[in-house]
Amino acid sequence: TDDRQLRETLWEHVDEQAIPDDRRRELTANGLRAGVVTGQLPAAFAERLTGSSRDAPPSAVAGVAPFRSRRLLQLLPGRRSELVTATRLSQLVLMERCSGEVRGATFHEATPLLARQARPAADGRVRGEAVPEIKHGPVEKSWAGEDGMFRLETGQRRHRLDHLAVDVTLPTGGILLVGCAGDPATTVGDGLLREPADADRETVRLIVIRPLARSLDPAFAVAGATGDEPGE
Repeated sequence: TDDRQLRETLWEHVDEQAIPDDRRRELTANGLRAGVVTGQLPAAFAERLTGSSRDAPPSAVAGVAPFRSRRLLQLLPGRRSELVTATRLSQLVLMERCSGEVRGATFHEATPLLARQARPAADGRVRGEAVPEIKHGPVEKSWAGEDGMFRLETGQRRHRLDHLAVDVTLPTGGILLVGCAGDPATTVGDGLLREPADADRETVRLIVIRPLARSLDPAFAVAGATGDEPGE
């Protein structure tokens, strides 16, 4: 929360209008903001987000070494992957606004995450979707249908917030940012990205998603060729 550059100034270089107006209003009402960058970020921000090299250490913020982690996801077209955004919580109280109504819920043994899917476009861009989701409760067994078959799955229940899905198309090197909006509260954004570190300081996460490899729609691929899978 001490890092004003990443929490406020950075967003001056982000195109939030790439998200449709109605979806952007829903995100804001739920304590979230999102936008894309398809050009070059100022060098200072680029180094803060990615480091000058793959092994560069995180920059110091207000005299405290912050966390910065990277995760490489190999995404098969249209297949689900998960990006966990906060540590597992024994109890998560969430106030969610949907279609003008506010509803509250308490989730036990909760893990906030973004459910990710990516699909290749014919021109090398990648269309990606990020949907906030909460896994919660005891581990259960259930039947799931896919591709005309049923399989037995073991896992927690899922609370999926489809009305807050962010669906954008990015070129290679473009980035999608997802962050908190507003003051600390019990919003969806706080549940996903705000994590108290101790009694005097709290951590707010910023999610940066970037396609790393060019991809090709299978309809335009040469027969027998293997194209790159979307990665981020």
